[in-house]
Formats: sequence, structure tokens, C-alpha cells
Amino acid sequence: MGKMVSAKKEITLPWIILSAGLLFSSLNLIVEVVGQLTNIYILPRPVVWYVFNITGSLLLLIGFIMMMFERMLEIGVLKRRKMEIQDIMNYLKERYYKKELSESELRKLYANMVEQLAEIEVKLKTLEKKKPKK
Repeated sequence: MGKMVSAKKEITLPWIILSAGLLFSSLNLIVEVVGQLTNIYILPRPVVWYVFNITGSLLLLIGFIMMMFERMLEIGVLKRRKMEIQDIMNYLKERYYKKELSESELRKLYANMVEQLAEIEVKLKTLEKKKPKK
């Protein structure tokens, strides 16, 4: 058949800001090209150039910065969750050694924790691969 595609992709604010930046940069080019071809400018060239170009550039810059912080925040949250799960696993071991948990309960809870850890590891590796090289 084919690969399963997750429809859970979200458009986040940084992507919207980047899109707006590209829109303004494109509008600047369209106004300039139409003006050059027809020698008719709707607004004076410097005004349009400054407004569209500066707005587009600022939006692109803000969008890229937000994307970097969003990725760093997500990595931080995943690392904290990983440490919490490891602490819970250690606590479960202690309870088992103190005979407060049966072996079957420990296995069931431990299996769930290991599964969550594996998911977090996969997410962390994909996010860290996307990190820009310094």
C-alpha cells in the first residue's frame, strides 16, 4: 500500500509569520515588476519599496527567531518529561524492592514507561537532527 501519513501537522505561529514575510517580499517584487513594465506606479516607489521590503524582512526575521525558540522549548519540555519518567521508574523499582508492588504490576507499569521513553527519544532525535549546525 503506502506509508501512513499523520494528519496531525499543525501550522504554528512562526510559519504564519514566515508566510506573511514572504507575502510582503513578493508584493514588493510584483509592484516593482509591474511598475517597470508599465511605467505606472500606484504609490510612489520609495514608499512602496520601504513599506513592503521592511515589513517583509522583519516578519521573516521574527519568524525564523520564533522557530528556533519553539524548537528549543520543545526539546526542553521533552528532556524534562524524560527525566520525570526515569524518576518514576526508579520509584517503581524501590516500591518493588520494598515488596509494595507485585512483579506483574511492576512489569505492566514499567512497560508503559519504557514505551513513553522510546517515543520521547524518537522525538528528541528528530528535533536534534533539525538543529542548525554551528
